[in-house]
Amino acid sequence: MPLKSFLFLGKAIPAYDEEIVMALKLTVAELSLVHEEWMQLGIRNEVGDLYRVVGVTGDIEWVQALVTMRLLGYVDELAGCLRPKEGCDVIFSRPY
Repeated sequence: MPLKSFLFLGKAIPAYDEEIVMALKLTVAELSLVHEEWMQLGIRNEVGDLYRVVGVTGDIEWVQALVTMRLLGYVDELAGCLRPKEGCDVIFSRPY
């Protein structure tokens, strides 16, 4: 089942976004619908802005999304944190 995602207006969409969309099987949704999902996964662009948020429906999908992002080489900047940040339970960025 595709995951719902929202792109923040005015934020640069990086070239690697297509790779993420394909790997996570993302569909476009309103932010309110994304926030209705069980967990939220944020993704930063090259300048450090949160440009996309993904709503994940359940625990199996959550683990699959986390593994997929790590296999693609992204780093969880909230690893070890106990609280969400910027409305996200996890935020991934590309190491530079």
